[in-house]
Amino acid sequence: MQTRAPRAVAVLLFAGLLGGCFRGGNEPPPAHFPEADPAFRDPQFPACPNLEGSYAASPEPGGAFDLASYFGELPADRAGAGLLIERGPMGCRFDSNHLQAGESTTICQLQFRLRRAPAEVDRDADTLRSANPAAYARWWRVAREGVALQGPLHLNLYAYEQALAKDGPVQDRRGAFTHQDCADGWLELERGVRDGRDQVVEITRDETGGLIARQTVELSRSEFTVWCGDGCKGIPYARRTEARWARLAPAERPPMWSLDPQRLPPLARAPNSSRFAADQAPRLAVIEPVPELPLPDAVDDVAAFQRVFELEDRIRAQLVDERIDIWRPEGKRVLVTGTARSNTATSDFLRMLGRDAEVERAELVSISVEGERTRFSIFGTRQPL
Repeated sequence: MQTRAPRAVAVLLFAGLLGGCFRGGNEPPPAHFPEADPAFRDPQFPACPNLEGSYAASPEPGGAFDLASYFGELPADRAGAGLLIERGPMGCRFDSNHLQAGESTTICQLQFRLRRAPAEVDRDADTLRSANPAAYARWWRVAREGVALQGPLHLNLYAYEQALAKDGPVQDRRGAFTHQDCADGWLELERGVRDGRDQVVEITRDETGGLIARQTVELSRSEFTVWCGDGCKGIPYARRTEARWARLAPAERPPMWSLDPQRLPPLARAPNSSRFAADQAPRLAVIEPVPELPLPDAVDDVAAFQRVFELEDRIRAQLVDERIDIWRPEGKRVLVTGTARSNTATSDFLRMLGRDAEVERAELVSISVEGERTRFSIFGTRQPL
């Protein structure tokens, strides 16, 4: 009994010494960065931040790392590009947890898009036209026909982009947040080894609507060596980390690219031949060849698709606290579902949609309470072509 107290004291002292050897990781962000706002939460994932918005693809000066690089291959023209974070049908699922039997709610994961400037897409197409005329001709035909408005817009847009990417440039590069690990309003974007160091990157919104990131980098680690066969790790007793910061400012959504046949004309095709001679320079058609033209109905589909997508861009650019879960064209109408902070905010959103020049009328289909927010479904009838 007399030896237990000294042993306990020794263990406590040793633990205290170990605790004191874990240093760093609490460095503040640069003074000119806006304060993080982790209290602005996602209504469907309460521990996660609400990240929906449009952000610059160029990093804020003064940051310690390039946050945009964590979202994939970067556009060459970063000044005219943007990072879009939003929800869409491709990331939605039905969830019945904590609900009565037979009931379910739609849970929509966040997705991101790195959107290139339209001029960059045109430049890549020019390069393709000279380097590979046959691929350019196939790409041009897909770009000219566009995508028909059948089913959910985002699903068709994804298929359209995949078809373009087979032979030539595409404007958007898409991805999903595979790590939906959140704590205290921060979302874990990446965990693992990068540039030879263990690191964790977490992101949240800041007070001005920008995207702010904290990268916790392990600078050094000391461990007790423990042998216990394959797969065992040492026990760390000293570890030094550093918090590094980066930010992407809020920005306007870059305009959607569309094919301009005057800017990017089709290639003339030799009679009765579908192949280009390898030793001949590509020839430009002065008049579009008849077989290359889409049918009149397809032309209407392309114009309608462009109008619906531009309408979505305009409406999303005006969102304040509203969140759009689904934006889906159904014939001459567009179904919009989402949430707002109150009935009044829902009415304001309904009026905003109805005032758009593209919308003939906006009708509230349903409204319900979902936690502390109001869920709505709205049909917007488009103006005739």
